[in-house]
Amino acid sequence: MHKPPIIGIDLMGADVAPEVLLTDVVQFLATSGMSCQLMLFGDEKVLQELENHPDYFAVKPQLILEATTETIETDDSPAKATFVKSDSSLCRAMKALASQRIAALISCCNTGAFISAAVLSLPLLEICSRPSLSALIPVRKSPLALVDAGANVTSRDSHLINFSLLGALYKKIVDGVALPKVGLLNICREAIKGRPIDKSCYQKLCHSRLATAFHFIGNIEPPAALKKPVDVLVSDGHSGNIFLKTIEGTLGFACEILELLGLGYHQPQQQLKSYLRCPGALLLGVKRIAMKCHGNASKETLSASINFALKLLQENFLTKIEHSLQQLRD
Repeated sequence: MHKPPIIGIDLMGADVAPEVLLTDVVQFLATSGMSCQLMLFGDEKVLQELENHPDYFAVKPQLILEATTETIETDDSPAKATFVKSDSSLCRAMKALASQRIAALISCCNTGAFISAAVLSLPLLEICSRPSLSALIPVRKSPLALVDAGANVTSRDSHLINFSLLGALYKKIVDGVALPKVGLLNICREAIKGRPIDKSCYQKLCHSRLATAFHFIGNIEPPAALKKPVDVLVSDGHSGNIFLKTIEGTLGFACEILELLGLGYHQPQQQLKSYLRCPGALLLGVKRIAMKCHGNASKETLSASINFALKLLQENFLTKIEHSLQQLRD
């Protein structure tokens, strides 16, 4: 009999209380009908709260509990915390992912710590010197993949070219886009404008031997990106994260204004609900499936992340990524 995959969930270090995430996990298992198992990493006192949940005993066979003694907080120094707090839920979960005790990992913790722990624990793809976060933004027919959404505060043009390739392969494998359109996030469309890294990357993407993997269409200004001229929007992690959080804030603000005006259920609210149903950001460039959710992730986001991790596993995403990279090398 085929053994169901085990998905790891890091319960600690998020903006929301771990008890809330615990409840969301139990509700997911109780209502989704999924056959997977979830390995929960968290403080022993938090895990003991499971017994108080009305659906716990119904889903107990699908849960594996891993009690930890330390927590990486949102204000901890990422690099230091991952070295010092080795028994934190994040570090224990990353080690379980590296050793393949779990098939995928989902965390809502400190982004810097998530990346630091991943780099320390997980094997990188051969072409990749730095992993990146790919966040899905719901626009038009299929989501826009933003790469990098916050893994790297600083980057070189060579990193951005890798982000372009991995983002394109991601859209090709997951969404079936034959030749993904890739754009470079910039303050203007002209090739001669922007920072030195933007101008250098533009020229290298125009003349890259990777042109067979994607279609580079040039610089994309933020407003244009939301009109879906591209499948993949490439940026350094600092600019990409600001872009992403500006979208989140604008959607939330628009919904509040509509509610105050009594205008009911309109397009911005639909867009926000679509955003909440998007999974967390996928870590590209590593040979494992690891996803980083927002610190105050909703139960919809957590459910979408578990479902998306299962989809990636079922479709052999990592094998296809490595096969595609090998074909490009050949």
